[in-house]
Amino acid sequence: MVHVSEAYVSPVTVTIPAEVSLESGGTYQFLPTVTPEDDELQITWTTENPEVASVDNNGKVTGVSTGVTIITVSINGGLAEAYSIVKVRNGNLEIKANPVGGIVEKGVLVELAVEIQDAVIYYTTDGSYPMENPNLYAEPICVDRPLLVNALAYHKDYGLSELFTASYDVTSLKTESYSPGQGMDEVKPDAIPVVTFNEVIKEGNTERITMSNRSTGKEIGFEYVIDGNELSIVPDSLLEIGQYEIRIPSYAVTNSVGEPNGDILYQFSVTSTGKEEYAYLDSYFRLMDNGNLYVWHKDFPNLNTSDESIGEHLVLEDVKSLFTPYHMFYRSGDYPSQQYYYIDDGNTLWGWGWLDTSENPIGNGTTKDVPQPAMILGNAKDFKNSAKHKGALGNGGMLYLWGDKAFGKIGDGGTMSGVAASPVGVLSDVEMFDLGQLHTIAVTKGKKLFAWGFGHAIGQYANTNVPTLIDDNVVYACSGQRHNLYIKSDKTLWSFGENNPCIGAGISSSTEYVGPVKILSDVEKCYTGAYESLALKTNGDLYQWGYAAATTSYLLGRTPVLALQDVKDVQIAGMTVYVLKNDGTVWVRGENGGGQLGLGHESTHWDYYESFHSPDIGDVETIWANANGCYALKKDGSLWGWGFGLPCDAGSSDVPIELKPGIKYLEGVSISEGNVMMEPGQAKLLHFSTVPESAAYASVEWESSDEHVMTVSPKGIVRAINPGEAFLTVIVKNEIGFTFKSTCQVVVTDRTDIKNEKVPLISFWISNGVLHIDGLSKGEMVNVYDCSGKLCGTACTSTGRVDFALSRKGIYIVKTNKGKVSKIAVGH
Repeated sequence: MVHVSEAYVSPVTVTIPAEVSLESGGTYQFLPTVTPEDDELQITWTTENPEVASVDNNGKVTGVSTGVTIITVSINGGLAEAYSIVKVRNGNLEIKANPVGGIVEKGVLVELAVEIQDAVIYYTTDGSYPMENPNLYAEPICVDRPLLVNALAYHKDYGLSELFTASYDVTSLKTESYSPGQGMDEVKPDAIPVVTFNEVIKEGNTERITMSNRSTGKEIGFEYVIDGNELSIVPDSLLEIGQYEIRIPSYAVTNSVGEPNGDILYQFSVTSTGKEEYAYLDSYFRLMDNGNLYVWHKDFPNLNTSDESIGEHLVLEDVKSLFTPYHMFYRSGDYPSQQYYYIDDGNTLWGWGWLDTSENPIGNGTTKDVPQPAMILGNAKDFKNSAKHKGALGNGGMLYLWGDKAFGKIGDGGTMSGVAASPVGVLSDVEMFDLGQLHTIAVTKGKKLFAWGFGHAIGQYANTNVPTLIDDNVVYACSGQRHNLYIKSDKTLWSFGENNPCIGAGISSSTEYVGPVKILSDVEKCYTGAYESLALKTNGDLYQWGYAAATTSYLLGRTPVLALQDVKDVQIAGMTVYVLKNDGTVWVRGENGGGQLGLGHESTHWDYYESFHSPDIGDVETIWANANGCYALKKDGSLWGWGFGLPCDAGSSDVPIELKPGIKYLEGVSISEGNVMMEPGQAKLLHFSTVPESAAYASVEWESSDEHVMTVSPKGIVRAINPGEAFLTVIVKNEIGFTFKSTCQVVVTDRTDIKNEKVPLISFWISNGVLHIDGLSKGEMVNVYDCSGKLCGTACTSTGRVDFALSRKGIYIVKTNKGKVSKIAVGH
């Protein structure tokens, strides 16, 4: 007999939260409680509607879309189960307001909103909790007085929101303008920022106004002055180049009834030192970094008008680059025509000048003289000028050429004779180019070097009228009269062209032309004259070779010869070479018929360099050389020049002399505001003007004759202390050392006794903008002031009546020397 007994099964229970809410995309991790605990139990999870929420094998729920689903947890296939209702919502029940709070203009409408549809909002505006006597939000809330808004939102699936609170203060005070303008980026270092409000302002609470240089993080010291409806920020010193911001926090100033300003963030940028910086100089022109082009030679006519008067003229504005015959340095071996070109800020190339022959046109389609600037090419990037052909880069790096077509140097594939009177596109994707006397070279953006024109000048037998590939991996190239230098990516220097010592390869003279040949290594820059070549290595060593003049008598070398060390820059002008070394000294060599070398004599130094004996010309930052001489800008900002055609009375000098083109010397000053009336505690920022306008000066001082009555800061901020009269003087010195002064009277009055009352025996009336005052005593003095205390007029009556013409409506104060005072409202 067999006995079978039933197995005993222990009861198992599992529990999870009965209800869970989460947002779409959100997650929730279930942690079930199983009794008794048993690690071998199998737990499974399922969702009734996976489009609402999904659940993984570990009980992690992810919301998918708005709705409700049931999550089930099961033990051992149904031994025990538990359920949870999961609600998925899209968004949360959070109240948002626009504007969010703070100081707002009186009458502004505040909008409240929540992301959940069908939610309702209840609010109060008296600061009370919105569960008691709330308003149901149905339309924007009008803020016509200070309000404290409290609000709650409710939705049946979300319940009650968190309490929303926003405080609003009202004001009619707002900003009208900024000087310099908000966001302006061409501010001068001596700028005094001014914020203008729509009402008269006064100092608010102790909230601190700040000014900082965002570029450096440095806080800027300043004084501020409140005058009428203007708030002036007066920096302690000149502003450096950088981005600036001024923060004027709420309640820093108020209007007359105590309504505050809102937060103000005022930004601008100082982009230059405020002084005109030289971009280019020669015997006729000075081009400044701000785009102003001046003709400074005494015999050169004004280009913009028929004015033929001598002296310096501002002839063009918005000039980016200037190209003149003097700039081309006669590298072609011929003297160029009197033709001038410039590229403006819109990248348009303009040209004008005179033709020596019809084969040398300006480029505007004619073969005649062009006395005024004519447009040559739009979207121009660069320009170069040789003896009889010119070139410019246009859109997409297209190289345009025009002028004499002889030898094929225009490169248009056409005839090798005649004239191209307008620009002809010959090669695209060009990065740089140069022009020789009879040929052209160009380097593309792909670093390929092309050449065309006179065969010997480009290292071949026959002439060619189409671009011919010479070499690749080229990063720079330049042309002399009939030879060329170029630098490759590996910093090796190569040469090609008509065979003479300027090639630098030492090849026998029996060879007529030379193809590309390596000359030097480790080269940073290279330079070409008509008959000579120079190379600057990366270590500052300067090498030279070729002929120093158009004669074989002055041979520099058939191969490179070390000339100078520690070199910063080299410029070749005609037959003269100017070298700037890193120590700020200038070294010169070459032709000296007009004192171009600046050595105090006119003896030519063809084959050796010499520096100046005068200590005045050391510490040089930049040099500009031209066919007539050289200009040197020193690190202290002074400009020096030597040679002929200088902008000075003498017109020439064989030693360096200091030049001051365009400087307007100070002849006088005057305080702009005239006499000033103030009250104790009041501050005003005063200004002065110069004669002539924008004249240069070296220093400014302000003085008060009685600091018991008023004081004045070094920046011209006048502060009234006590009733009385004092004199304010500005003292300005020019660069020569002469002193100019201007003085005004400052009257500090206590006007608290002025009442709006009738004055016996005096009558007032207004007609056609004229204030008439009658009933005065003979000889009685009358002063009329506006409401800020500014004196509008003074008169002494001999008949008992005076008349004042008033320019605008407002409140005026009439005061006599016999103590009679009255306020007059003028509303015309």
